[in-house]
Amino acid sequence: MVSQSSGAENSSESQKEEEGKTKEPPTKKKKPEPTWFEQTEEHNTSVYVQGLPDDITEDEFKDMMSKCGIIAYDYDKKKLKLKLYTDKKTGQTKGDGLCTYIKRESVDLAMQLIDESTLRGSKMEVQLAEFKLKGEFDPKLRRKPKNNKAKRREKEKQAKLLDWRPDKLPDERHVSEKTVVLKNLFDPAEFDKNPAAIQEVRADMRQECSKYGEIKKITIYDRNAEGVITVTFKEFEEADLCISSLNHRWFGGRRVMASNWNGKEKYEVKETAEQEAERLRKWDEYLESGGDDDSKS
Repeated sequence: MVSQSSGAENSSESQKEEEGKTKEPPTKKKKPEPTWFEQTEEHNTSVYVQGLPDDITEDEFKDMMSKCGIIAYDYDKKKLKLKLYTDKKTGQTKGDGLCTYIKRESVDLAMQLIDESTLRGSKMEVQLAEFKLKGEFDPKLRRKPKNNKAKRREKEKQAKLLDWRPDKLPDERHVSEKTVVLKNLFDPAEFDKNPAAIQEVRADMRQECSKYGEIKKITIYDRNAEGVITVTFKEFEEADLCISSLNHRWFGGRRVMASNWNGKEKYEVKETAEQEAERLRKWDEYLESGGDDDSKS
């Protein structure tokens, strides 16, 4: 019995010794060292442009490149991913630049529309940008990785831009070109003296412009100092005929300027409360006088 008890005690002590041993922590897999990577062509959305005029500005470069798509935005630097290369000593542009789009399709469009086109006598070339490592790769210079919240916020912002489509396809005219802008047709002060003159001018313009085609709308911007009237036609050709016929033509002692509407410029001039009150007062006087302008003081 003594020998059995002793054997049991030895077995128990042996178990305790095994349990008392410290367990080695599991070995963690080491993350691979960051290295320089080559971007594949199908994921590259940057273009390199050569042959730019020496006097080109960043705003002009931006306007030209944005015709082909939405330019990507660097949320860390808070600026568009757009760059004109300049001489470090003089600060003058060197005639080349870089533009990064959101969509890969914009790269193809830029190479179709801008490549081999001419700007102020300078023939431009557009090609897919190539990024090459200069010197040794230094992982310390890498940007700190963004947290999930920052990534999600940036993704949401870019998602709003991803539905971009060109304003118009090559050789396709914008609908705004059906509207003709006529300037220098009147002096707004004339309408203050004789409110009925607005309807007279409208009737004269409808009679004149109907010679060129079907009119959809005539708008008189009676507060605009440039004397602006817009006429919208049914067809592009009708608007073109109106411009060729009326541009630089004399109308009521004034030389008219005619052009297509760019779809963006606004001509309406808002009145102040005082101006509106004064205009209504004069209109009431005009109505009370029976429309006789000579009877007004």
